[in-house]
Amino acid sequence: MGPQSTKPNGAPCTIHVEGEHRSVRARTGETLLLALARNGIFLRSDCGGKGVCRQCTVQDTDTGERMPACQVTVTEDLSVRIPSAARRALEVIRKPDLERAAKQLLRSRAGRVSPRERWGAAVDVGTTTLAVYLSDRVEGRVLASTSLRNPQFLFGDDVMARISAVDQNPAVLGEMQAMVLDAVAMALTSLAASVQLDPSNLCQITVVGNPTMIHIFWGVDPTPLGRHPYEPAFRDLRTDRASLLGWDSFAKTRVTTLPLLSGFLGADTVACALALDLLHSAEGTLLVDVGTNGELLLKAGTQLLGTSCATGPALEGAAIGHGMPAVSGAVRHVEMNPDATLRWEVIRRDDGPDPKPLGICGSGVLSAVAALYSSGIVQKDGRIDISKAPHRILLDHKGIPSVILVDGSHTALGTPILFTQKDVRAVQLAKAALRTGIDLLCRKAGIHAPSLIHLAGTFGSHLGPKDAITIGMLPPVGTEKVRAAGNAAGLGALLALVDPDSVEELDRLAASTRVVELASHPDFQETFVSSLAFP
Repeated sequence: MGPQSTKPNGAPCTIHVEGEHRSVRARTGETLLLALARNGIFLRSDCGGKGVCRQCTVQDTDTGERMPACQVTVTEDLSVRIPSAARRALEVIRKPDLERAAKQLLRSRAGRVSPRERWGAAVDVGTTTLAVYLSDRVEGRVLASTSLRNPQFLFGDDVMARISAVDQNPAVLGEMQAMVLDAVAMALTSLAASVQLDPSNLCQITVVGNPTMIHIFWGVDPTPLGRHPYEPAFRDLRTDRASLLGWDSFAKTRVTTLPLLSGFLGADTVACALALDLLHSAEGTLLVDVGTNGELLLKAGTQLLGTSCATGPALEGAAIGHGMPAVSGAVRHVEMNPDATLRWEVIRRDDGPDPKPLGICGSGVLSAVAALYSSGIVQKDGRIDISKAPHRILLDHKGIPSVILVDGSHTALGTPILFTQKDVRAVQLAKAALRTGIDLLCRKAGIHAPSLIHLAGTFGSHLGPKDAITIGMLPPVGTEKVRAAGNAAGLGALLALVDPDSVEELDRLAASTRVVELASHPDFQETFVSSLAFP
């Protein structure tokens, strides 16, 4: 973009953003994508800054040239125009609130710390969302909490994209660590101010997250997690002073991350197991946390069997043609009427009117497939039958069908929301991966099916058990045996924060867990292939 500047690396440059009525400062040598983000202007970067998706494309208003911002190295002053389609929606996907039973459990485990160490915080570092809880450790109360988007999305929406970003440019690790530390510090400072608490009085911060997020949090290279044998650099519970992380506002605070079980089963999974008391649950109790990876823990005798499944991004609304995060405007549920018309529910802001549909999120994806399969439009093998409800079918130039979920007259953009044949295949791969993991863990435990299934996390809280069973993602155990666990990771982090004795429980949990590697299981391929079809 423009001629090369003679400004030395690191020297300040000015970027004028058309329509922003302001100019922002950038460092010579950094990407335009990162420079804009540091100044609160966020662009889409689904490919993690590789220049592949081109969704962060901006226009140089001086030359007219269009380039992905992630591929533009700032070497001079710039003036750019940012198309609305390139901007990232910053609405937060909120973590489920703690339920009454969870609050009672928290209070029952409190009172075991000195009043001098009363104040603390628990942090759930999710790939998409950060959840921060300010707590009274003596009384076991959450004083204030908030959710905010993990700013690392600039380097990709999933952990593999972020691992790849560090692999390509090791300096990115420091950028990603600073992003999450700054975001958490900002949230803690804001929460403390809301209850008139001096942030320097925080004595303990307990952090959970998947292995990649925990490695980045500590500034540890996560790239070994992206290649065989996928070994984490550390597994044990880790504690250090907040000052060593550059958190000057919390100079006297201890920071602890819970143990990791493997390269894919992290501190968030451990926290879920702690919150559900999984080690002391009935035989066959299964914990399922579904995201880009599906994490599973099954109670088997005196131990836990754990594994992870490469479910891919389809179940979070990504890799779907009209997929989107679970924010306002996303279709979250679809049902087929007897007359072959569809009805849908859309997520809306708590304080806003019902919006027109923009796309479809993960829970909507599953319910759409369940509705289309139950009505016969999608066949057992996943093919879309164009003879069923032909008025809802569109064919592309190659004759490949799509189903119209929402007519253009009802959508925010005036164009229909489609569910394509490719989308169905993506769901088949995702649900087969998860079901394969469940079935192989059950065989390892010597049981036919789980006795009880806990669905953890944001996706689990919105997932319809009937839909998941209908498409074969979960075994046919009956919907009464499938329960939403809410934000079990956040509750587990809070339990570890308020109860020092939980450290021993965490050690027992980690020692009692046997990780099962699915890819090396002799029945993996056969089980996976048989799980691709709908039941």
